[in-house]
Amino acid sequence: MKTLARQPWMWMLLLWMLPAALQAQTQDDVFRRPYLLSPEGKRCLTLEIDNLNFFQNDEFKGELEDGYTLPGLWLQPRVAYQPLANLKLEAGVHLLYYSGAEHYPSGGYQGLPYWQNKNEADGKGLHARPFFRAQLSGFDNRLNLVLGNLYGGANHRLIEPLYNPEHNLSTDPESGLQVLFNSPYFDIDAWIDWQNFIFRRDNQREQFTLAFSSRVKFGESGWYVPVQMVAQHLGGEIQQDEYHGISSLANLAVGVGYDRSFARPVLERAWAGVHLLSHKQLSGNLIPLDKGYALHAEGGVRLKGFSLQGGYLYSHRFVTILGSPYFGSLSALEEGGVYPQAHLVYERAEYTHNFGKVCAVGVNVSLFHRLAGTGHAPDGTAFRSSASTSVLAGIYLRTSFSVLLARLNAK
Repeated sequence: MKTLARQPWMWMLLLWMLPAALQAQTQDDVFRRPYLLSPEGKRCLTLEIDNLNFFQNDEFKGELEDGYTLPGLWLQPRVAYQPLANLKLEAGVHLLYYSGAEHYPSGGYQGLPYWQNKNEADGKGLHARPFFRAQLSGFDNRLNLVLGNLYGGANHRLIEPLYNPEHNLSTDPESGLQVLFNSPYFDIDAWIDWQNFIFRRDNQREQFTLAFSSRVKFGESGWYVPVQMVAQHLGGEIQQDEYHGISSLANLAVGVGYDRSFARPVLERAWAGVHLLSHKQLSGNLIPLDKGYALHAEGGVRLKGFSLQGGYLYSHRFVTILGSPYFGSLSALEEGGVYPQAHLVYERAEYTHNFGKVCAVGVNVSLFHRLAGTGHAPDGTAFRSSASTSVLAGIYLRTSFSVLLARLNAK
């Protein structure tokens, strides 16, 4: 490992031997859901059930993150009515359950939250959030406006350094405003996810994420140019306690990508992408790094349900807002700990299978190789981290179906 660390070109050779995916196959088959309205649903009152069962084990090694396991499921029953061909209303509940958990931290959260005592926890055996969505489409379904709960997670098609796929398991449904546009030459998903709303004299800070994910596509060639941005704001002038000011962070990614399907007996799909990422602290001093950048390359192939993927990332004082700490220079274990320059190589093998349109199962194993490097603690003390390899493995079972309750006639 030490020899490889001194030869960056060898890592690039390894990258070409083990290509990585722009969107992992589990993202496509298991996590992502269709959002276009169907004209056949007009005047239909339906019960829609969406469920994801998962067992995710993260064996993180090194100084960046602690390991943990996520055994559980989420269940999302909704009643939906489509009074018009281009208008749909939904209401329901989102329930999250971890095997063996009796109490859950209060409020909405992303990822794995910190424990709170039973007096501060909500529910008894479930973490529950209400679900409401209104969707209006136009221009032959090319443009969609969504208010309330959004089509989030893997549907945003964010590259992995900007969005940790594990959010598809444990994150509360995004809620706010979303605009979706899709055409043969251009698509965009722009949204605002309001994560913490505050009232007057509240003792918290409001928090929301503003983001977009877009692609300029060059016809049927498979080539495209992705432009993506994720920004997070914390503030709130109407707090009860002392005003803490405003903190704003932003990530931006631009690059070039290739994604093509093939009608061949073995090779079904191939893809690759190269991206330049940046980080900037627009206001406040929430983190010790004001700006930085990263270089990311990835690609992959799908062979009859199996996917082989891998990638490389060089981080120079880069901080990811919604991605895994492994894709940045900031330590998740030691507050304020910084690795100014970091190298990461990762590989992933996946298998997915669809059972019609109702059920999909996915299994993946990922290896993250963090190269040896130097860092410094908040007090300026320098230290050197050794090379480490982390193993992440998971199995997922997604079930989604709709039951027709009634077909209502217009008055």
